[in-house]
Amino acid sequence: MFRVSQIMVPIGDCISHTAGAINAQTIERLTSASFDFAPVRCREQVIGLLATNDAISLHESGALVSSDLACLRTDCIDFASDQGALLEVLSHTHAVLVRSRESHISSIVGMVTISDLNRHAFRSAIYPLLAQLEVLLADHLEKVFSHDPWQWLERIEEPRLAPLLGAWELQKRRGIDVSPVVNLNLSQLMNLFAKIPALRASLRGWPKRRISDSASQLTQLRNQIMHPVRTLVLSKDDVQKLRSTLIDVEQLIHALERNI
Repeated sequence: MFRVSQIMVPIGDCISHTAGAINAQTIERLTSASFDFAPVRCREQVIGLLATNDAISLHESGALVSSDLACLRTDCIDFASDQGALLEVLSHTHAVLVRSRESHISSIVGMVTISDLNRHAFRSAIYPLLAQLEVLLADHLEKVFSHDPWQWLERIEEPRLAPLLGAWELQKRRGIDVSPVVNLNLSQLMNLFAKIPALRASLRGWPKRRISDSASQLTQLRNQIMHPVRTLVLSKDDVQKLRSTLIDVEQLIHALERNI
């Protein structure tokens, strides 16, 4: 199970500002490393996060950094929080402090930015959810049409039906007793649930359009997850989109599990 602590940058590893005047060398280190945010320390305690662009402006104006600075970010999240809680926070801010289970400011143990969501540990937490959904969709499809798979096969578009039937026939000729369902992908499964009322009913009121739209988002997310060099998120809009898609996944899984 994913925890924020898996992708946070420990405070001890961060380039930090200190309260008071902004240090030019600190800005140079941050910009050369392309770091967008850095913690601010005051008497060994972390009092917030400061965007590098804001730090540059403060340095140029000669302003001092203190705990009441308007641009200082103080959002926090528990280090044991899951991906849902993290996405909720990062859909509203670019960076967040990570604290231990104590609530006081001295318990800050790390920081997470939107770019950290592209780390392998976070991506690896999403794949099992997509796999679970695909298995549940396939199992329910087989259950509903166990006596006659042609009832759903005939709803597949002809260009996609031919290779599916070809693979099924080849498997049978090789003595492999499998259902044609095994040759479907997540997108095809979702589209079948959108088209067939008997399947759509199992999703507890999801309309056809919503299922189709969700199928498109799930396919895109699966492709991003399966290609780890691709960027998953770049902005708060991307985070909000990812959060919405994962909420759909959880709701679909819950609806299908109620039919088991």
